[in-house]
Amino acid sequence: MTSNNAFSNLEGSNLLKLYGTGETIEEAIEQAIKELRVKPEEDEYTVSILQKPRKGFLGMGKREAKVEVEINTSFIERVIREALKRLFEASGWQVESHVKANSRTARIELKNIDSTKRLDSNFFNDLEYILTIYANRFTSTRYSVKILQPKLDSDRERELQQLAAEVAREVLKTHRRYTFDPMPASERRIIHETIKKFEKLKSYSVGKEPDRKVVVELAKKTSKRRRKTSKGV
Repeated sequence: MTSNNAFSNLEGSNLLKLYGTGETIEEAIEQAIKELRVKPEEDEYTVSILQKPRKGFLGMGKREAKVEVEINTSFIERVIREALKRLFEASGWQVESHVKANSRTARIELKNIDSTKRLDSNFFNDLEYILTIYANRFTSTRYSVKILQPKLDSDRERELQQLAAEVAREVLKTHRRYTFDPMPASERRIIHETIKKFEKLKSYSVGKEPDRKVVVELAKKTSKRRRKTSKGV
């Protein structure tokens, strides 16, 4: 049996087409999919027969089978789920993952992450990078992997809301700017949303990840009113 495998991309898609040849259709399919290194299930690819085999007569007119194998998005979803499982189990974590892929992008939702593990946006960015490299082994051009960062647990969210409210009252009382310790984007968002409820205050973030911080201070228009009042006294 000889082989003539090649990789190509689907029209309008980043997923792979693989080509194989063999003495039989089955051998040609096996020759094609072995290039993936991860064997797809039968429902994870489709086969197009480009040429049927022919035995010929006395060695004359013999022809090999040629097939085109197209992997589909269910294969991409499975290999990403399995990669995530290996990564998290190696860290001793039990994390549930849901993967939804199309021909260009895979989106991942992670659930049941231990709330004691304070994972910032850098963790998820690094994980996206690793999974993107892995997924691109099974695509012909750049494939994108995006992780939907898990929401904060309700206890942590309430804790941040209470902290932001206390800081807001302190800034209103002292007129002094307050800078929080560095925190991930998901937690900074809770701080900003809470400060918005205080009309005389504003909040903004400064610095670069992973040291980005939230600053709370009097809004400019409030400061101007106070300066005018002091002039009149």
